[in-house]
Amino acid sequence: MSEQKHIDIVLAGFEAGKSDDDILRELFETGLEFNELRTVFNDIVKSEGLRLNAKERKIKTSEVLDGWVPVDSEDMIAKVSSLKDELKVSDSKALAAVRAWAKENNVELPKPPRKVKELKVGFSGNYRKILNHMLENRDATRKDIQAFCESEGVPVNYAGIAMNIVHFAKEWSGELDQEVTKEA
Repeated sequence: MSEQKHIDIVLAGFEAGKSDDDILRELFETGLEFNELRTVFNDIVKSEGLRLNAKERKIKTSEVLDGWVPVDSEDMIAKVSSLKDELKVSDSKALAAVRAWAKENNVELPKPPRKVKELKVGFSGNYRKILNHMLENRDATRKDIQAFCESEGVPVNYAGIAMNIVHFAKEWSGELDQEVTKEA
């Protein structure tokens, strides 16, 4: 297939916003050898000026960010977004370019505010099932809990741990004395 056809495929792919893999697949379907795909693709991208190389990206980044002083994290996010569009790169690559520029120019970047996570209290999953069953059946024995685990498809070893949790809670609340007889 002609070189012009390969150029047309790559140009059409870039215009349509296709991923590199999709464009490479189309090139392969034209009969291009697998081991030549990436080389031909990269040569076309370079010759047609579809992407900037690292040196050109650095120069363009300096031009775009020249004189910019970030005020807060939202300002930085907006600048990363505009740089992404300007350089035609991903968000992560644009952010890396901003960080590299800031380091080179001794500009301190604002840190985004930390998100406060709400702690979840209580149990979940298998323990929740078992402990809820134990709350409903306060007089249940270890054998009863093991039978419940088997009926619910919960591994039986969870029963012993759940019993220990309940025992500890009862001891903690003063409901039990320190000496406990072992159940058969």
